[in-house]
Amino acid sequence: MLPHPRHLRRLARALLTLVTAVTGHAAAASYCTAIYATAVPAVTGGASRHMFLNTVDGTVSSYGNIDDTKVTGGTTPREYNASSINPINGELYYVERTSGTLLRYNPVTRVTTRVTQNANLASNATTGGIGFIVGGAIEDTGNMYVYSSYGFVSVFNTATGAQVRPRPGSPTPPRSCRPAPAPTATSYSAQETSCTSWWRAG
Repeated sequence: MLPHPRHLRRLARALLTLVTAVTGHAAAASYCTAIYATAVPAVTGGASRHMFLNTVDGTVSSYGNIDDTKVTGGTTPREYNASSINPINGELYYVERTSGTLLRYNPVTRVTTRVTQNANLASNATTGGIGFIVGGAIEDTGNMYVYSSYGFVSVFNTATGAQVRPRPGSPTPPRSCRPAPAPTATSYSAQETSCTSWWRAG
């Protein structure tokens, strides 16, 4: 059964945001005046920080340290990535990609909360893996789309932490859905068909 057009539109909006974040190029005139990011410490043993960039005047400021105690497993130094503001509650969500932990940060109270931990949020550049976690976007329903360097997209409910897509237990996406950085001989139409089939099945 074909996906409902509304779901396709939501996916398209989220993917457009991801493409913009990954490539650094906007597909249309941007209205964003601020960018939130995460930064690793410049000195070994230092704290990772939430960063705020004012794109109007070009100033950068720290928005508080990241609470590493909310993360278990993985390796150090921590690797925070895929930052995105949730339009429902205004909180910042991001991934610690060595452990696969999704966190949320309240900029008012400066409190960090662990949302979930999942293998599809952990970088895995081995053969058959999903690649590195490189971007994230949250749509108006609260679903967060997390994008990997191999083209793998996972969707999580930010309220519950539940994995929405692919469904738990779904097969690994076909290689054509996780392209290598260099161009391949796979045609776009064949890749699109393969990825669409996997997305529906997942």
